[in-house]
Amino acid sequence: MKNIEEKILIAEEEIKQLQNQKRQLKKKLNEQERKVRNKRLIEKGAVFESIFEESIDLTKDEFYKLMKSLNDEEIRLNIMEFLEERIDEDVEKSSKDEIT
Repeated sequence: MKNIEEKILIAEEEIKQLQNQKRQLKKKLNEQERKVRNKRLIEKGAVFESIFEESIDLTKDEFYKLMKSLNDEEIRLNIMEFLEERIDEDVEKSSKDEIT
């Protein structure tokens, strides 16, 4: 009886350790995702500012208004075209890789 109780305690401790390990891994994953997002936002913002140098002096609200004033549908179509081109290139590349 005592042996079984000890095994239960050991199993419960292992569960606690694994739950803590899971929390730590989730935290690490969130940090990595946040770093990737921050890098992407910084890079895209830098590209925008390098093309439209005047935008540097815009406030956050002015910049937001500018972005909202753009033709949403046209931009979405352009984005979709870029993504379709990338997919086509990836398919073409993978087809060539299969042949060789």
